[in-house]
Amino acid sequence: MKNCMNNSKKGSVFDAIGIGIFAFVMIVVIITAGIAQSTTSQAFEDAKADLNIASYNESADIVIDTADKYPVFWDFLIAFVIFGVWLVTFISAWILGNNPIFIVIFVIVSIPLLIVSIIFETVLADFLANAVISPYSSSYPVTLFIVDHLLLFSIFFIVSVGIALYMKVGRSG
Repeated sequence: MKNCMNNSKKGSVFDAIGIGIFAFVMIVVIITAGIAQSTTSQAFEDAKADLNIASYNESADIVIDTADKYPVFWDFLIAFVIFGVWLVTFISAWILGNNPIFIVIFVIVSIPLLIVSIIFETVLADFLANAVISPYSSSYPVTLFIVDHLLLFSIFFIVSVGIALYMKVGRSG
């Protein structure tokens, strides 16, 4: 009996260490991607400023259009917050185990998530299509993609958490 407890404690320690290492790696990736995004955004702005002075041609118009549509920092941050919430939920679901009580919680949370995502997708699409908001929304391409496909993201979220909760073999609550 004592050996079983030691293996359980050792497993939980390795789970905690693994999550800590993964979190550290994700933080490094997010910081690196943020720096790369900031540098690229600045390069686009510089190129746009230089091309506004130079004579116009088709390639200058393409670069200016790309610079106008390149995601700003907040767009980048929104995407990583959504990804981070999904990742934390997925890891938490995996660690929780497949205790039958979680199916009730899973269903109680999943159904409203689907309903809210349908409502948000419709309302936000109408809001962003407004003539006053539309020029500003073009600088948030990632957020627009998420809003346009919010129902699909919600379904992916629900299915992945369900798989993490209940598709483990040989391990129960």
